[in-house]
Amino acid sequence: MQRKISELKALHLKRAKKTDFWLKPLKDMNIAPKLIITFILLSTIPLSLIAGFSYMKAEKTVRGKVGLYSKKMVEQTASNIDLKLKEIENISMIIISNSELLDIIEKDMYANIVDKVNDEKKIEDHLFSIISSNKYIKTVNIYKQNGTIFGSELSSETSGESKYTLQKKMGKEFIELMKASNGKPIWITGFNNSYENIYLIRSMKKSMSSKETAALVLSVDSKEINSTFGESESGYSAAIMLLDENEHVIAHTDTEKLGSQLSDIDLNTIYNNSSSGTLMDHDHVVSYATTQN
Repeated sequence: MQRKISELKALHLKRAKKTDFWLKPLKDMNIAPKLIITFILLSTIPLSLIAGFSYMKAEKTVRGKVGLYSKKMVEQTASNIDLKLKEIENISMIIISNSELLDIIEKDMYANIVDKVNDEKKIEDHLFSIISSNKYIKTVNIYKQNGTIFGSELSSETSGESKYTLQKKMGKEFIELMKASNGKPIWITGFNNSYENIYLIRSMKKSMSSKETAALVLSVDSKEINSTFGESESGYSAAIMLLDENEHVIAHTDTEKLGSQLSDIDLNTIYNNSSSGTLMDHDHVVSYATTQN
């Protein structure tokens, strides 16, 4: 018991010495230095608090303005993308409403090879004129259900497969997608695990009541979508991208990110929210908008 009391006394003495170390200089000071120190403390502490509060408020204001500006910029970009895709859909309508083309496509038998070659040339010339007059469209192909293919060169080629084999394989998949669309135009990305192109698929038939004769497929280079980003450059250190419904990047200012999935942004919040908005994610101000296609 005596030992414990001694230890407590020793501890008390050590604390007293430490306190004296800091207080002794103040005790030895005259009243004037003490008043100066007190004045400095009373002046700097409130100023520091005010400065900190002002910085936080200014940061919040700046982030709010950046968020508002970027939200409007992203909404305009989404609108530009919709207009471009709608323009391509309107071009496809020119093809599927051409009665002469539909008559030729419905033919399966010819009396002679000359008539067959002439009809094929009419289709090829028409599709070529569509590509030549529209820089956004990369390829236009028509895939009949009997396996016949009309149109431009392949937009991409798989190593080890001939163009004919690949065209046949792609044609079957496009026709299946066309049938599943119930006559509506559809846009697809990530076809054959490639994000190089975005495809528009439409059914071709002579009337609303008739069966589909063929699938019309237009491809658009993903890089063309980036031209809409260029119209919306903000000047800030920012990345602009377009994601599909599966959260894959289908257009990006950095083309090497095509087909990737973002890991540094909470996409669940974006996909579950309204069509457009702004949110804070870690150190990022994220603005988003939804396209119609």
